[in-house]
Amino acid sequence: GRQDRRRRIPPRQPDRERRTQHLEPDQEPDSVTDERAGPDWIAAEAAGHDMTLLLESAELTPEERLRLHDLAVARIEILEAAVAGGRRGNGSPS
Repeated sequence: GRQDRRRRIPPRQPDRERRTQHLEPDQEPDSVTDERAGPDWIAAEAAGHDMTLLLESAELTPEERLRLHDLAVARIEILEAAVAGGRRGNGSPS
């Protein structure tokens, strides 16, 4: 089943080096006024997108991204099981 397909992901390493390859730590475009930000970046930021989430994701290793994905899938499975249990009358009292 689902458990057999799960990957073994090492825990996040707090002392890992920065993984963002296209920018150095002091080069992150963090506002529309940053001259290093390209037109797509500026448009996304102007549309209200939180670009810090993209920067944070870019700093993760592939293993860390997979670990976070597996955690999200596990949470979804727990929620789906709770909803299914509620439909059968086994959930929380109404």
